[in-house]
Amino acid sequence: MANVKNLLKKSTNLGANALLLVSTLLPTLSVFSAQTVHATTQAPSTGGQALQPTVYDNYDTGAHNWSDSSLTNVVRDSSKWSALGTTQISGNWFNLTQNKKNQAGYGIFNASMDMSQTTSISGMFRTQIINPAAGNDFNLAGDAVGFILTPTNKAQINANSSKPSSNNRPVNFPTGAGLGIGGLPGSVFVGRDLYYNASSGLADDPTQDIDGANQWFGQSPSPIYATVIRTTYDSKNNQILATPGTLYDQGAGNLIPDPVGTYNNGSKYPIDKWGGKSYYSAGSAAEILQGTLGKQTEDERVTMTWTPDSAGATTATISGTLTYVAQACNSDGSINTGAGSATVSQKLVLPRSMSIGVVGGTGSNYGNISFSNNTSNITGYRGTTNAQVNYINATTGKKIATYPTSTITANVGDRLAIGAASSVAGLPGKYTYSAPAVPTGYTAQSKVTFGGSFDANGVLSEDVDSTKDPNDSTNSTGGLTMINYDAEGANNPNEINIYYTPKSITSHIYQALSAGSPGSYTLTDSQLKTLGGADFSGFASSTGSIGWAGVNPGLGTQVSGTDTSGLNSSVPINVSGITDGAYTYPSLTTPTGYVIDKIYYQNVDNTWASYSGQAGWTQLQSDHPNMNGGTNAILVTYAKMESGTVHFLYNPEISPGVDDSGLPSDNPEIAGKRPPGLPSDYAMSGQFGAHYPFEASNINNALTPGYYTYQVYYSAEGLNSDTPGDVSAQAKLDIFATQSGVSDWAHMGFIDSSNDINVMISPISQKINVKYVVDDDPNATVPDQSTLSTQKTNATISPSLITKSDTAVNAALAGSSYIVGSVTAPDGTVYSASPDGSASAMVNAMNGTKYVLPGGESVASYDGANDYIVHLVDAGTLEMSAPDTIDFGTHPISGATQNLTGNLDQAVEVTDTRSSANLSSWTLSVAETSPLQDVSGKISQTFSGLMSFNNSTLTDQPLVVQTHSNPSTGEVTTVVSKNSSAFQLQAPESLQRQADYQGQLTWTLTTAP
Repeated sequence: MANVKNLLKKSTNLGANALLLVSTLLPTLSVFSAQTVHATTQAPSTGGQALQPTVYDNYDTGAHNWSDSSLTNVVRDSSKWSALGTTQISGNWFNLTQNKKNQAGYGIFNASMDMSQTTSISGMFRTQIINPAAGNDFNLAGDAVGFILTPTNKAQINANSSKPSSNNRPVNFPTGAGLGIGGLPGSVFVGRDLYYNASSGLADDPTQDIDGANQWFGQSPSPIYATVIRTTYDSKNNQILATPGTLYDQGAGNLIPDPVGTYNNGSKYPIDKWGGKSYYSAGSAAEILQGTLGKQTEDERVTMTWTPDSAGATTATISGTLTYVAQACNSDGSINTGAGSATVSQKLVLPRSMSIGVVGGTGSNYGNISFSNNTSNITGYRGTTNAQVNYINATTGKKIATYPTSTITANVGDRLAIGAASSVAGLPGKYTYSAPAVPTGYTAQSKVTFGGSFDANGVLSEDVDSTKDPNDSTNSTGGLTMINYDAEGANNPNEINIYYTPKSITSHIYQALSAGSPGSYTLTDSQLKTLGGADFSGFASSTGSIGWAGVNPGLGTQVSGTDTSGLNSSVPINVSGITDGAYTYPSLTTPTGYVIDKIYYQNVDNTWASYSGQAGWTQLQSDHPNMNGGTNAILVTYAKMESGTVHFLYNPEISPGVDDSGLPSDNPEIAGKRPPGLPSDYAMSGQFGAHYPFEASNINNALTPGYYTYQVYYSAEGLNSDTPGDVSAQAKLDIFATQSGVSDWAHMGFIDSSNDINVMISPISQKINVKYVVDDDPNATVPDQSTLSTQKTNATISPSLITKSDTAVNAALAGSSYIVGSVTAPDGTVYSASPDGSASAMVNAMNGTKYVLPGGESVASYDGANDYIVHLVDAGTLEMSAPDTIDFGTHPISGATQNLTGNLDQAVEVTDTRSSANLSSWTLSVAETSPLQDVSGKISQTFSGLMSFNNSTLTDQPLVVQTHSNPSTGEVTTVVSKNSSAFQLQAPESLQRQADYQGQLTWTLTTAP
C-alpha cells in the first residue's frame, strides 16, 4: 500500500479599493442694480394748453389735415406765399427773374407738405424773352423753370439764392446750371431745363456736364428745353434717389447727375429727351414764321404729383414717385391740345416734411420767368415740424433739471407763443401755450425767448426776446414761426425758452458716527427728525438708527484727526448756492482710524438717496453736481476701521505629524507623516460691525482630503468646547457666531477688540478594512469585509496592527479552499508574500503603505480610503500514485544466494495541481516499514535489510527517491517507471524456505513549508 501525506495549505487575503472624489459646482448669483426707464408721454388733447413738463413730454397743435378746397383757397392767395431771391409778386403773378443774368427767384408756399400723403400742385409757368434778336425765341430766356421741393427753410433758400454761379463743378449754386436747387441739400427741381451746361469741350465725358444732364452724343452747350427731375445730395452726402447710381461730385447741396428714367414718348431719357417738340405760344406755323414775336413767349399748364409708396407711413423718410406733366397753352391760357404734352417721373426718398414752391433761374441767357397761382390747385396734408420748449435757469442759462424739455408738433408756417392758452387755425395758425407753474426751488418766471443754441456746457445763448421772430422777420402778429430744418444737419431753429429765477439755498452737511460705533449714542430716525427739523423731514436710514458721538448728541460739524468731539457740535457745514447752480462740495476730514460709511442725500422731493464709502462721496458729487430745489441736506456717517487675521492650524492633540503649536513637522520623534502645509494667514480689514470678508469657501479651499474643520474661535479667547454633529466649515462658522452672541456667521462682524481668528483643522478618523475577492469569479463565496482598526489620517501603521491584520486574514481563510494570491494596498500597489516565506502578502502590503492614507472631506470619520484588497486563488493539490504490489516472483530453492528483481504493477508518479501562489519544492521518499516474512508466521526469519532501491538498502527510515525544487502547476512527474528494476531483493541460501512472503513499503510525499 502507499500512504499519501496531506499537506497544510496556507493563504493570505489582500484587498484594494477605489476612492471616488465627487466635486460639485455651485451656481453664482449676480445681482444687478435696477435701471430707471423714462417713458415718453403724449398730452391727450391738441391745440394750445397748459404745459406740464412733469406730466407730459409731447404736445400737438392738431389741424394738420386741410380739405382740398381749403388748401386751394389758400394756395391762390399770394399773401400765403413768400417771395425769395429775385422774385417780385404782382397780383397772382410771381415774377421769378427780372430779365437779368444769373438770377434765382423763388415763390415758396408758406405751408410745407406731408410727404407721407399724396400731394399735388398745379399752376402756369411763363417763359418769355424780351426784345429777342432775330432767330431767337423763349428757349433763350434762362436756365430753369419749375417746381422745387426742399427740406430747407425760407431763410436758407433766400441766403443761398445770391451765391455766384460757375461753369465748373461742384454745382452748389442756384443760378445757371444749378437749376435753383444747387446749394440746397436734399432738394428736388422738377420742370424745364432750358439750357444744356457743360464746362468745356464736346467729348462724351459725363464729368463735363454740370447741370445734371448726361451728355448726348457730344452735344455742345445750347438751349434744350428738356423736361427733367433733378436732385441734390442731402446733408449727410447721401442721394435721395430711390435707386442711387454711380454719380460724381458727391456733397451736400451739389447737383446729382440725371439718372435714366422714362420720357413721355416711352423712350429712355436722357438720350431722347431732346427729341420732344418745343411748345410754342398759341399760333399757327405761319404765324411763327412771321418772325421772332411769334415765339417769344411760352405758357405751360403744369402739375406736379407726389405719390408715396405707403400712404400714412410714420417713418422719418418716405419713398414714392414724383411725376411732372407739362402742357402747352394757347394765348388765352387754354390748353393747346395739338401741341402734346411732356411727362417725366422719378422714384425718390424724401423727408417727411418738405417746403414746396416754384423757381426760375437764369445764367448767361436771361429773360422773364414767371408763375401764376390764379388757377392753382393743391391737395395733401400739411407738413409738420417739432418745436422745443426749454425751461431755463435765469442765472445759469442751463435747463432746469426737474423740468424736461417739452416737444410740440406743429404745422410748418404756424406760430407758437407763450401766454394764455388759445388756438387759431389757418395759415399761419397761432397756438398759445401757458407756462407751467414755477418749479420747486424757483421764485418766478422771468422772461420768454425764441431760438438760440446750447454750448458744450449746456448754456443757452443767442436767443432773442419773444417780441421778435427769428424765423420770420415779417411776422407782426407775434409768436415763433415754425420752419423746416434738417434734423440731422442743423440745430432746431424752433426753440422756445421760458426762464425762471432760482432761489438762494444754504445746504447743511451733517456728520456723525455709524450706528453702534464704539462710544456713540444712537438716534432713531424719529429722534433725528426732531433734532434736525426740516432738514431731516422724510429721512429714513437703511438701519433705522444713526450713531452720534457723546452722550449729548448734536448735529455734527467737521472733525479733525482722531478728535470726534466735533460731532457733538450743533453747527453743520454750510454750502451756499442757487437752485440748479453748482454745488461746491467741501473736502471732508475723516477721523484717524475711521472711514466714511454711509452718506445720505436729500432729493428735491424729500426722499433720500444713499451712498457708501469714499467712492460714494465721489459718486454723490458726480450724480448731483448742482443744488436741487429742496433743502439739499447731506448726512455723512463714519465707521471705525478694524482689522484681524485668520490663522490656520492643525489640532495638536490628535494630528499625526504636527508639533505642539499645530504646525506640520519633520521631527522624527513626532509620530506620523507630516500633513500638507497650511495656507498663509488671511488678513481682514473692514468697518466696525461690517461682516467679516471670510467665508466657508475660504476654509474649504484650504482643506485637503483627510481633514475637516474642527473648530473656529477667537485667538485671544482660546479653544471652545468641541461640538458634535455637522463638521462642515459652514457649520463651524455658525457655531462660532452663536457662541459669540449672534445668530449665524452671516451676521458676524468686526468687533471693537481683537479680530484675530483661529481655524483648527483635525485629521479624519479612517477605517482600515480588509476585503476579499476572487478575480476570475466575482460570484465566489469569500469571507466578509472586516474592519481591522480606525486610525487618524497620516498616522503610522503600527507593528501590532500589522500582526493583527495577518492573523485576521489567516483566521478568515481557515478551512477554506482559497489561499492568498496577492494583496492590493490602498495606494494601488500590489504585494505578494516574501519568496523565503518570511512575510505574508498582507504583512508586506501594510509595511509598504506605512501610513494611514487620507480620505473624505468635512466629515469626522471616513470609510473607503484604507481598504486592503486580498486577492484569493484556489490552493490546488500535490498528489502521488504508487504501485499496490511489487512482485519479486516465485523461485525454486537453490543452494546459493539469489538476486531477485521486483516488478511494479504501476509507476510511481507525482501530480502537482497547486496554484502558482501555492507552489513549493517537494520530496518523495520510501521506507521499508515491514520486511518480507512468511505470511503464515511459521518461519521466524525475515528478509530485513536485504531489499534495496537503486542499490540503496531500504530500512524503516525514509530513503529520498526524488526532490523537485522548481515545480509548475499541472506538472506530472514519473519518479519510478512501471518497468523499472530499481527494486532488488537478495535471498541468501539460509533463508530460502518454501513459503509465501509479504512485506510493506511506505511512500511519503513532503513539501517545503
